[in-house]
Amino acid sequence: MINDANEMPMIDSHVHIWGMDDIDYVIRLMDREDLRQINVLSLTACGNEFFDQNLLILLLKMLNPRRVYGFGGLCYPEEGMPDDSGELVRQVRKLMESGFDGLKMIEGKPNIHRRIGCPLDSPSFDPMFSFLADKKFPVLIHAADPEEFWDPRKAPQFARELNWTYWDGSFAGKEAISEEVEALVARYKEIPFIIAHFFFLSDNLEKAANLLETYPNLYFDLAPGSEMYLNFSRNIEKWHEFFIRFDRRILFGTDNLSADNSEKIRTMHRFLETDDSFSYWEEQIHGISLPADSLKRIYADNFLSIMNGIPRKVREDDIRQAVEDLSENALMRNPPIPDWKRRVDSVSSRLDSI
Repeated sequence: MINDANEMPMIDSHVHIWGMDDIDYVIRLMDREDLRQINVLSLTACGNEFFDQNLLILLLKMLNPRRVYGFGGLCYPEEGMPDDSGELVRQVRKLMESGFDGLKMIEGKPNIHRRIGCPLDSPSFDPMFSFLADKKFPVLIHAADPEEFWDPRKAPQFARELNWTYWDGSFAGKEAISEEVEALVARYKEIPFIIAHFFFLSDNLEKAANLLETYPNLYFDLAPGSEMYLNFSRNIEKWHEFFIRFDRRILFGTDNLSADNSEKIRTMHRFLETDDSFSYWEEQIHGISLPADSLKRIYADNFLSIMNGIPRKVREDDIRQAVEDLSENALMRNPPIPDWKRRVDSVSSRLDSI
């Protein structure tokens, strides 16, 4: 960190873990990069490969009770929505009771959006969002993807390799998904909505400003997308002014635990804190050199104001109950979840070793 970590505490509001190995790795990363706290986001809605994400996050929270927040995720059938209209409310209530601090919705990513087959502002989601609004429970939502993922002439190679391309006509468009999310933000004013990846609006300063002006319950995180920082760098003066103007509505976040995560964190510091010009993501990036009071809000204060307290407590009994519930769920899946027993048993073994 360029600024003194003791004077400028930092919270990474957008972190993922993939397996048991990350339980310890993420804490080492926090120590190495002077992260005071992190918020770990579940991807259960992505399907069977991620079925144990909520369980892993609960374990990480229990082992690090004051350093780790967690936003749990929802579970769906392999295709479509749950048959029972009350199922999502039951899941959210269980997440709260288990000790989660918010809800992560990846359901706005186009491939997941297509799989569940239901607009996010559909009446099917209303009971759940009404329950969340009553509790003022935060939601961090992924809404659409970069515009170029719909264009075969512009889609980057990594998007093609990950099957994140959407031009075959079977996916909702970027604008359609964004409108669904905006409708939720407008309808449920009691819910703090954090939109991941700056709502993919780094190429549209005017729209980003209009949304933040219109909805006081709306926040953007800075988790990259490399296109974000390239777009920011194309108009340094205006984005510098934007970040200062809306410095109470922007959250620091990095997205993934990957091999280059330390470098990514330091690159984001350099962008926010300096006026350097430098290369990263194979692009030329230019820093916006924010003042210290804006940095302090973006790095930590804004997230803490949303959370309104320390991370919620997770008890060992809650995790053991989650192990039982997940095991039952895995057995009922058709087709079965590969390797589910080893993955669930590894959490029980870690609990037994404490």
